[in-house]
This record gives sequence, structure tokens and C-alpha cells, in this order.
Amino acid sequence: MIISHKNKFTLLRVPKTGSTSLEASVRFCGAVDKDDICSLTEDAYLPLQNIPNTARKQCAKHRAIRGIARQKIKLKSILTDEEKKILDYKQRWMFFMEHNTLDDWFDIPYYSELNLISKKQIKEYKHYGFLREPVERYLSSFVFHQVWKGRAKGVQKPITIEEFHRFTLKDLKKHDNILFRPQKDYFYFEGEQVAEPLLFKNWASEASRMIKEIGFHPLEVYPRFKEGGGAKNILKEKPKVEEWVDSHSKIKDYIEDHFCEDIEFYKKYT
Repeated sequence: MIISHKNKFTLLRVPKTGSTSLEASVRFCGAVDKDDICSLTEDAYLPLQNIPNTARKQCAKHRAIRGIARQKIKLKSILTDEEKKILDYKQRWMFFMEHNTLDDWFDIPYYSELNLISKKQIKEYKHYGFLREPVERYLSSFVFHQVWKGRAKGVQKPITIEEFHRFTLKDLKKHDNILFRPQKDYFYFEGEQVAEPLLFKNWASEASRMIKEIGFHPLEVYPRFKEGGGAKNILKEKPKVEEWVDSHSKIKDYIEDHFCEDIEFYKKYT
């Protein structure tokens, strides 16, 4: 995530669209001033810039308390008032500053109190983010989530089409991981569209177009971080939408219904 007050633009990191690579590329080409605001880009060893680390700690505490509360519910234990409040919090999606939407900067207290950008500035600035074919993105998100979950538990189970189908039918609608957040959220602010998306299928040329629009020279070669979702040693070959989704009508219908707004939004630009 980048908020550039000097060059009057924001970069919105839509999960699983090469957003880490895009932020790194924009910072590498010199489009970020020392007073601009940037999220952590770990893969490129680019640190937080002009964001107090206290916000990250508050969000980590929020996530931890929510996790404890959920475990207490399973154990049928009594919740504290703070735990009840966090479970009832209106923001469904996990707090993850790098992947904030514009609305998140105002709706989430841990961020809004930082006053990093105003509503007036949002109306004046250009906003950029990538848009990926929704079903393809969901399959990529599932693979990445399975890898991430396995690493967290220290046990990496095989990623199978059967588990993908089970997850889709049983877990997708209730899941709060930002990997499964609708892309459309990133291009709207207070119910109005404020950004025309960059198209993921033309990644390099669209990244170059963005960099030119903000007044800088595109890179000759673009870095690609997290490509493959870290699953190269787990999967024999990359899952294909045609095999994992299209050839299973029940799964295909379910996914298309769940991501119907993203699919319609994507059609507008393709």
C-alpha cells in the first residue's frame, strides 16, 4: 500500500494480483518521496515508511483476542466484554494494513486515528490496483492459503482438488481471510467507484502504464514475488480453472454465485 501526497496517488494492494511486486516496482522506480506513506514489503526488504508500528501491534492484538474468543466459544467458556465486542466487530475481514481498502482507513479505528489521508484527498488523487479474473484469483488464493496454513502449523498436507471442493462448499462463505475478499472493494470508496483497475492479464504493460501516469520511468524488468504461491514443492503442476472448477458444475456455479459482483465488475474491463 502506498499513499503518495507528493505525487497524489494511492496504490491499493489487491491480494493475489501481484500487488507485492507492484509496490516494490513503484518504490524501485523512485515514485515514492521520503514523506510518503508505504506499507511493509518484506520480500523486497522494503520497510514501513511513515506509519507508526503501534497500529500493527494494535491489529495483532485484535486478531489474537478474536482467536482466543473463538476457542472459548468452542470450549463453551464465558467471554469477556472485550472479547464479545471484537467478535461483534462490523469489519468481517482480517486486519492487514498492507491490503487495506480506502474505506478501511476510515472504518477501522486503529487506522483512522492515524489520519494518513483525508476524504478530500481521496477525491483528488488517482488510485491504482490490479484486477484479476475472479475464479482464477480464487483458485490461486486457495493454494496460497493452504501453503500459509500448513507453514503456520508446521505440517504441510497435500493440496488436492478434493480439499478445494470441500473448502469451497463448507468454508468459503464464512471465511474472513483477506485472500477471499472481493476485489471490487478496492476500487470503491463510500459506495462510489474511484479507480479504474489495472488488468492482471497484462501485468507488465499495465504496471508500466501506471508508472508513466504518475510521472516516472517504467522498469526494464519487473520483480515477481510470491509467484506460484510457494506451492511448487507441494503440487506437481499448477491447478487449472478448467480442471478444478469448470469441469465440476456444482463447484463452478457455487463460486460464480459467490463472486458474482467481482465477475460483473471484471467483465466491464475485458
